[in-house]
Amino acid sequence: FHSATSLIMNLSQFLTPALANFIASRHSDFEKYRLLEQHTDLTKPHEWYPYARLDKRKIIFHAGPTNSGKTYHALQRLKQAKKGMYLAPLRLLAAEVYENLTSEGIYTNLVTGQEAREVPFSTHVACTVELADINRDYDVVVLDEIQMLCDSFRGFAWTRALM
Repeated sequence: FHSATSLIMNLSQFLTPALANFIASRHSDFEKYRLLEQHTDLTKPHEWYPYARLDKRKIIFHAGPTNSGKTYHALQRLKQAKKGMYLAPLRLLAAEVYENLTSEGIYTNLVTGQEAREVPFSTHVACTVELADINRDYDVVVLDEIQMLCDSFRGFAWTRALM
């Protein structure tokens, strides 16, 4: 029994690399799939966005019932910031905040899937969460409707913005 096990182990050590080389030679896309797997590995979120992780950030979570003033208070703080961004789940909410900030004299860009209004010398951005520019630094970011993190279709955008 021991010699049969030893024979099988030796044979598998020879056959496994030979089989892998055969598959790689017959399927030219094999290496592409290997690279795709490496680039889409989501098992180590603590390694995502290394530059953002270097920043000392303060996250404030506003929780409360509907119409309790959560977004209102967050927007008041956003208006006081030198540079800020409002991230909305809907285009209409982003447009509403854009109008609100602009009417108060705050130079604000609007970025949604349907329109983009670039204002010269803008200090603030109102946009849909999927279009958030995560490569810029902001003093205040309002991430509205954070519970959307749990959404199976759009939750990735909130996760990306938060991280």
